Amino acid sequence: AEGADFGSSETETFGSECCYSEEVLLAVEVNTDEYPTETSWTLIDTCTGLFVDSVAEGSLRSKYTRYANDYCVRPSLYRFTINDFAGDGVCCSFGSGSYSVTYDLEVVAEGADFGSSDTETFGSSCGSHGMVIQVQ
Repeated sequence: AEGADFGSSETETFGSECCYSEEVLLAVEVNTDEYPTETSWTLIDTCTGLFVDSVAEGSLRSKYTRYANDYCVRPSLYRFTINDFAGDGVCCSFGSGSYSVTYDLEVVAEGADFGSSDTETFGSSCGSHGMVIQVQ
């Protein structure tokens, strides 16, 4: 958003304009700690059983870095699981990492100090399904 004379407040929505009208924006953000290679995650459409995306252990290589992935998906029921090989999450002894998942512009999962694994299921009931498009 660009600011100038906007009065007392200004609201700008980002991201949703990239998806088709029958799709919603699903965003995964992971902020790594001092040991990024310990972190992995999966995102699954539980209605179809298909992986939307995943990041394998060892794939995230940069310390204290924000990794963001946006997807245009059909409304469905999704399961996000984040893992930490060392069992200390992405916070607090070795940096202040975190994660968040946003579905249809609403934060549906977030955390940092989760031990070995954290799982959240979110979305709507199973309906008709199409392809998943990753937004670059």
